[in-house]
Amino acid sequence: SRLDAKPSYVIQGSASDVRQTTNSVSLIPGTERVVLSFKYYPFVRSSQCVVAPFPASPELNLIELSGCKVGEPVTLESINPLERLLS
Repeated sequence: SRLDAKPSYVIQGSASDVRQTTNSVSLIPGTERVVLSFKYYPFVRSSQCVVAPFPASPELNLIELSGCKVGEPVTLESINPLERLLS
């Protein structure tokens, strides 16, 4: 039933074990390209995938990951504010 449905953060592609903390998102990609239902910010980084904006609407960009290694854990984190100011 709908009450038992788990929320999915994956819009396109596939991923499992998606977890969100206060400052990171982790997942295991099932495809090389994954679009997540998280708002894109230019200061979000991943050492495992390329992070880019995915235009969901004229006003909203979501996070698109590409070049991911299928089955290898991925972590997205935001750059700390000082590094943002210096870049």
